[in-house]
Amino acid sequence: MDLLRAYFSSQLVTAGFPDDLEIRWSLSHCQGDGMAFYGKLYPDDLCRLFNNIYPNTKRKQKMFSLLAKRIMEWEDMSHFTIYRNSFGYHYSHFNTMEIDLPKSDGLYFFTEPEARQDWYFPQTKVNTYQALWDEFVSDLERYIRDTSRQLESAGYSILESTPYEKQTVYQFSTAQFSVELITAPVDFSYFFSYEDG
Repeated sequence: MDLLRAYFSSQLVTAGFPDDLEIRWSLSHCQGDGMAFYGKLYPDDLCRLFNNIYPNTKRKQKMFSLLAKRIMEWEDMSHFTIYRNSFGYHYSHFNTMEIDLPKSDGLYFFTEPEARQDWYFPQTKVNTYQALWDEFVSDLERYIRDTSRQLESAGYSILESTPYEKQTVYQFSTAQFSVELITAPVDFSYFFSYEDG
C-alpha cells in the first residue's frame, strides 16, 4: 500500500511539480525525519511552478515563459535538477534538497556580451528580466522547502489518524445476533523508513 507516496505525489503535482519526482520520507518523530523530493525540472515545469508561485500575474507569467525558454536555448540545457545534498544520504527533510538553478549572474545568457547581441528582449529590459529571474530562483528555493514542510506535516497527520490497534467503532445486538464493526490496523511499519520513488 503506497498511501503516502500517492498522496505526496498528487500534492506535488497540484503544487506545480512534475509527476515523476523521487519521493523520500522518514516519519517516525526522530531527528532528521521529514519528507523530500528530487528530480528534473524542464522549462514547462519551471513555467508551471512560476504560475503557482505568482498566481494572477498573467503579464509576468508570459514574460517568464519566454525568458525560461530563451535561457534554456542559450545555455544549451534541457533541465535543472532538485538534487540531494550531503545530508540527504542520511535524512529526508526540507533541508536535504537543493536546486542547480543559478541566479542571473551565473548564466551566460545575462553575462556574455555575445549573448546580449542575440538577446531576444529590448536592451532596456535587461535589468527587469534579471530581477524577474533572480526573484523566481529565490522564491522557488523557498517554495520547495515550504512544500516539503507542508507535506511532512500532512504525512504525520495521515499516520497519526490511522488506528494502531483493533477498535470497535460500532456495536449492536439483536435477539439472535451481536454485530460489531471493528477497524483493524494497517501495517505502516514500512512508512517509518526511507522510501524510494
